[in-house]
Amino acid sequence: MKKKVNKTKRGHLVFLCMTCLTLSACHPVPIQMARMHQIDFYKQTFTIPDSVDAVKTLQKLIGERNYRLIKLPNMRGGKMKEYLSQIEIRGALNFSIYLNPNDIHTFFVDAFGRYSLIYKTSGDILLTSDFYIKNNQFTEDDLKKGEIRLRVEQSLVRHSYPDSVKYFEPDSSDKIIFNIKMANLPGEDDVYRINYEEMHEVRLNGDMIGYLKYDALPANKYKIIDLRGRNFLKKHKVL
Repeated sequence: MKKKVNKTKRGHLVFLCMTCLTLSACHPVPIQMARMHQIDFYKQTFTIPDSVDAVKTLQKLIGERNYRLIKLPNMRGGKMKEYLSQIEIRGALNFSIYLNPNDIHTFFVDAFGRYSLIYKTSGDILLTSDFYIKNNQFTEDDLKKGEIRLRVEQSLVRHSYPDSVKYFEPDSSDKIIFNIKMANLPGEDDVYRINYEEMHEVRLNGDMIGYLKYDALPANKYKIIDLRGRNFLKKHKVL
């Protein structure tokens, strides 16, 4: 059945419904109530604590065969931390957050992205990776506490030395976690967004290995998770 869609002054959508299947009544509803989609750009640097083996960390991150074939200054001879200070990741992340229709306090994240591992001294792209975040779950309490944790799976392709053999390295069982810090929008209890001013920890098997920093873009302030109006959803199981 056709629906007319009008904009309100508050930036929400009003559905003028002849039949309201998903709403308990015809009310103004935030457009992002049930699903939010956004694209972000970031850089990741590496900071390996003394208690963590830097060589094994890099082997796990880029795959052992890639590690053996990449030869750059400071990568061997006990100077791994000097090497890691000269590389960074530049990437983009495309993700959706959607509401569990059976529990309005629970959400899921699906995402995909791509990054390049760059040796800053020369500008060489050492490898690229497609990565995925599949059905990660978080709750409203996680938002209120200011952090959501995303489990990352990746597939790596080496680019340095193009005339030599390349390996496609699938993700291993090692757990890469992005600890994303969230912020509450001032004056709005149910509106959140990524804290773009903060550094976000990246962990491998529980060990902190670096920080992710989002690019400072003017439109970041408009990328919000708007939970207002969830109670307009019908209170019954839909699936």
